Amino acid sequence: SLSATLTSYYNQSIGEVLEFHRSGYEKLGEELYAVAQAQGIHLPQDMIRQVIADQEKMPYDATTSMHTDFRKHKPTELETLTGYVVESGKALHLPVPSYEMMYKELKTR
Repeated sequence: SLSATLTSYYNQSIGEVLEFHRSGYEKLGEELYAVAQAQGIHLPQDMIRQVIADQEKMPYDATTSMHTDFRKHKPTELETLTGYVVESGKALHLPVPSYEMMYKELKTR
């Protein structure tokens, strides 16, 4: 959900997001990690570093399926990816402000 949310929100490729909005991976990653931990899902402590390293291996112009769907004005995975983290955060009383902000904006598109 990290890359899908970020590429869709910024309307940029993975390479562009890494170049101009790398901190977004850290913000969303911290929120996702907290939600997963609260649900009893154990993610690696260096998850964010691993995700960034994996994304750096992608071609600069690569994007995500959710971003592609937004660009083509097709149904997206917004609810099952970004929305899921937002709803889980609410249910667990955990703040997920970055996810919430991006989700609200993406809902308008």
